Amino acid sequence: MRVIHCFIRVLTLYLTMSGPALAGCSALMHSIELAEQNFSMGKAHSAASLRELNQTIHEINNDDVLLVLRGTGQASAFGDLRNFLTQLKFISEAANRDTFQFSPRMQQDLGRAREIVDTACDHRAGTSVQSGSVATDHHRGYQSPRDHSLGLGSQRKPMLSPAQQAFLEESFNLNLLARLIAGVVLAVALVLFVHYSLVLVQVLRRNRRICQVPAEFICMMNAVPGNVTVLGRHGCVFLPASPDDAQTIEGVTTGTYCTLHIQDTAMTAKLLCDVSTDCRILFTEPISKQLMKTLLIHSEKPVRYDFSVMKGRSRTLRKFGIGSMPPA
Repeated sequence: MRVIHCFIRVLTLYLTMSGPALAGCSALMHSIELAEQNFSMGKAHSAASLRELNQTIHEINNDDVLLVLRGTGQASAFGDLRNFLTQLKFISEAANRDTFQFSPRMQQDLGRAREIVDTACDHRAGTSVQSGSVATDHHRGYQSPRDHSLGLGSQRKPMLSPAQQAFLEESFNLNLLARLIAGVVLAVALVLFVHYSLVLVQVLRRNRRICQVPAEFICMMNAVPGNVTVLGRHGCVFLPASPDDAQTIEGVTTGTYCTLHIQDTAMTAKLLCDVSTDCRILFTEPISKQLMKTLLIHSEKPVRYDFSVMKGRSRTLRKFGIGSMPPA
């Protein structure tokens, strides 16, 4: 939450104190005011004022002007405004022509330029122009940028107060921390994704199913009825039907060979571990997928995949086996 809050503060700071946009408004509005002072009908102008107008237009950055216009959906007016400023700069260079007056067309263009600039700049920092020069907005900590867009000048970087610089540095550090945390989270997520993907592949390969298939387990001359609760291609788990049946084979040790009957199918197997409440059986030969599918048809409960391979005990049992026979 703190990172999000700081991001919002940085974004707000950028939008409200954007140096290039405000500087563009400042120079534009000052140029329009000087033009109105010098060339409106019935008004006289001076060489000094014309030189100031020329210098002001000289400092206008085309990129800043386009940024200002885009902010109010007036990007299409950029060409008209730029052409007017170019003409105005050319006229203002003739500083000794004290009797020059705008033509009616130029007066219309001046009015149109005033509308465009007022619309673009009223919602930003207001008029930051002072009579006689291009004002520097000390409250927002920048100076008017200049470039070579209209012919001209070099650009100065926005100036920030120490408090603003400290805030931006803190925001940068928080942003860096957020990226590091996000990177760690993504790395952990990737590791978990790969791990569980491999587990899923193993489960699908082993094809073990949880079920309840009636069966008969014959071991040490004892026939015990019960159910196969887990069935795979390499083995199964057999659960005696009652505690009395379980006592019949209780204590039979690991590796003892036995026979498992399911319907008309008999499978030779051996015990994977000592018999307790259930019997974990390893087939001497893996059964086919078709036979496994046929046996599962007799299940009295819905058949589903067995994910117990994810448990530590199952991983230990997988290590058991004789020769090339894999575990259940």
